Amino acid sequence: MRLKIVMAISAALLLAACSSKPADTGGGTTGGTTGGSTTTTSVPQAAQPGSPQDFVTNIGDRVFFGTDRSDLTQEAQAELQKQEAKAQALASSKTTVGWGHQIRSYVLQPYQLVKDLRTGRTSTAPGDVLDGDLDDFLEASLAQRVYGATEEVEDID
Repeated sequence: MRLKIVMAISAALLLAACSSKPADTGGGTTGGTTGGSTTTTSVPQAAQPGSPQDFVTNIGDRVFFGTDRSDLTQEAQAELQKQEAKAQALASSKTTVGWGHQIRSYVLQPYQLVKDLRTGRTSTAPGDVLDGDLDDFLEASLAQRVYGATEEVEDID
C-alpha cells in the first residue's frame, strides 16, 4: 500500500516538474521606482536557445562539414575503383532469367526424375523434392561454391 502511495506521489511530482515553466532570469523588462511611480523599460531579448533565430545568430545560415566535398583522396578513389570492378564482374556473371535457364528440371512422366541443372545432382523421388526435401540439392550447391568445381550440365537454349 505504501509503495503505491510513493509511486503515485513520484509520478505526480515528475509530471509537475515537466509542466512548470522555468523562472525568468532577468531578460525582458526591468522595473524601477522613481518618485513613487513604476517605469518599465524594454530591453531587447536574446534569441531563445535552440530556436532557429539562435541558430542563425550563432552559427549562420549554412553549416559546412569536412565531408561536404566532392574531391577524394587517392586511397579512396582506388578503393572505389576496386569496388566498381567487383560490382561489374558480378553483374557480368549473371545470366538472363528465362526459358532454358532453369535451376531444376522435373520429369514426372514416363519416368520420374529431378535434375539440378547447376550441379548435376539428380533425384528419382520428385514427390519428396516437391514436398520440400531439397537438402541434397542445397548441399551440392554449397559444395560447388566452396570447392569451386563446376559441373558441365547441358542447358536447353
